Amino acid sequence: MRGIGPIRISRLDDDTTSPPRQRRHIDTKADAERIDIIAYPEDLDISASKYSPFERPKLGPWMTEPDKLAQYDALVFWRVDRFVRNGQDFRDVLTWAQKHKKKVFSATEAIQYDPDADGIDKIISELLMTVVVAFAEIESTNLAIRVNDTMDYLRESKRPLNGSMPFGTKPGVDANGNRTWVKSEETTPIVYEIVTRLRSGEKRLPIAQDLNERGVLSPKDWTRKFYGKAPKGTRWNDTTISAMFATDSLLGYQVLRDVDGKMRTARDTVTGEPIKLCDPVLATADGSPDVATLREVQRLLDAPYRRMPSSEATANPLHEVVKCYDCGRNLNGSTRKVNGRIYQYVLCKKGHRGECPNKGMIAVDVAWDYLESLFLGQYEDDPVIERTYVQRSDHSRELDELRTAFDAVSKSLESATSDMLIQRQTARLDQLAARIASLESEPTEPGGWVETQLGVTFGERWRSSGPEGRREMLVKAGIVMYIKRTPRTNMYTAHLFQPDDDGQGMTADEQWAAIQSGAEGGQGAA
Repeated sequence: MRGIGPIRISRLDDDTTSPPRQRRHIDTKADAERIDIIAYPEDLDISASKYSPFERPKLGPWMTEPDKLAQYDALVFWRVDRFVRNGQDFRDVLTWAQKHKKKVFSATEAIQYDPDADGIDKIISELLMTVVVAFAEIESTNLAIRVNDTMDYLRESKRPLNGSMPFGTKPGVDANGNRTWVKSEETTPIVYEIVTRLRSGEKRLPIAQDLNERGVLSPKDWTRKFYGKAPKGTRWNDTTISAMFATDSLLGYQVLRDVDGKMRTARDTVTGEPIKLCDPVLATADGSPDVATLREVQRLLDAPYRRMPSSEATANPLHEVVKCYDCGRNLNGSTRKVNGRIYQYVLCKKGHRGECPNKGMIAVDVAWDYLESLFLGQYEDDPVIERTYVQRSDHSRELDELRTAFDAVSKSLESATSDMLIQRQTARLDQLAARIASLESEPTEPGGWVETQLGVTFGERWRSSGPEGRREMLVKAGIVMYIKRTPRTNMYTAHLFQPDDDGQGMTADEQWAAIQSGAEGGQGAA
């Protein structure tokens, strides 16, 4: 019997161990029931109260798409309350299981559902599961009430809404002795360093790597240090930098998690203005929040960004440049040690799993030779062109905040009884409506890729650069080589693709389709 083991957690952070623990329990149950688990759909940072199993990004297709449904017979989850938090959702799952003849197991609870069972066994099975889900739904409702009450109180008292302090601040107290955040002389300079480097065009990952090499504590470790705990050695990464600037917390404003799960600026229900929590980390010369700088950084971070995994950066110096000729996927790096010498290769992982005909390993030196021959043969005297993403006029973020403020003031106006308060709120609504109308009337020009000539030829840049410089040049120019080796021979098939060859803006899938339907280039022996 084949099965799947869905895994879900509501909140994902660096310290969580829940996914591997869930998987271990699922495996134990699967072994006991003689179930071969073929997939572990992981929905991380997904609320069971908001998304039914059928709506979850990873699990949903396994429960709705016919080709996936045909691949398994059983579903094994860790606990019922991790699987669903809503009685109706679970009744829908039981109906689904009956219709598609799927067995449903809880890995840690003595309950299961067998669509082929009958009589008293089936009744007891459905009853037990329904009772467990009912308790889970009650707990979910009580938790939501407690959280909302706490958030309302903290919002009114202008105190922090959660334990994650904005980077650049540290724990402190206000004039009334209430807990709050205050600017940190130790971490604020790090924020400004990152802002300066992003403005200069430096990417997130190199900045994070440099901070790690210099031994700069990560935001999580600074938090531990400020609370008197020992740092755990959590490292900087590109996601860490993005998260720092994702909300208005660096402006000193209070933020909260909205009903849709997004973090938004908390606003006064009367005026609609952002609620100030502490002095801004990003501040102008007069100490007011530096909104312009934060928005500029957010636009820079919103631009499309291709991250090279650290494992690939070490094992595959041709990452994103060489792809499989047969399936179009990125080739993966591999190393082998023979007689004390290390050899580097690239290969198609799907080919080695028997899912692609390209099963031959290609020495990195050979791939470089083919790449150099094909690339310089075609582009040596052409000017170097870099494709840069430019963020143009886009007021969507500001409009979103203004509309949120408008809704908050409108809701407050409905319950207002004082003439003075009604007058103030009406005036505020008029101001917000005017600003919204103004921004909506301005033309919006979406961002896009801009090509820039750098004043040197590809041949000159190639000869003056090392392997990483060459790889970066090719990535920025959008150049890709598709290659394969006939197993147990030294025969290679390679084709160089550049967007202008067959139509600018082709996706990777379209590039590969063009290769398969048309040209072959650079065939030969090495």
